[in-house]
Amino acid sequence: MGRLVSEPLPVVVRSSETTRGRARLYRAGGARGHAAAGLRALTAQRLARRLGVPASAGRDVVVEATARACGRTPDEIQHILYGPPPTDDAALLELATRLDTLESEVHPL
Repeated sequence: MGRLVSEPLPVVVRSSETTRGRARLYRAGGARGHAAAGLRALTAQRLARRLGVPASAGRDVVVEATARACGRTPDEIQHILYGPPPTDDAALLELATRLDTLESEVHPL
């Protein structure tokens, strides 16, 4: 095939529109677990980067660093970042809120 090249697209789509579109697809497909996994993974990546944890570090390192930075217990962080998938839309919304709150509580050490 050849190397990748960029090409101008006929329209510019705002990121908020693509986010909402993806959310509607997940909801229509009942893919709460997939949506939750994406939210959790990106939150863990941002937290790790903010705390200076290498990308190659395991879950336990991210959990411990996050717990130290925000004053929560490692068990609580483990549950928020790596717990079971939500069972309904309300639980998914609660998880998204908890992830957002956790990110706002974490400041670099």
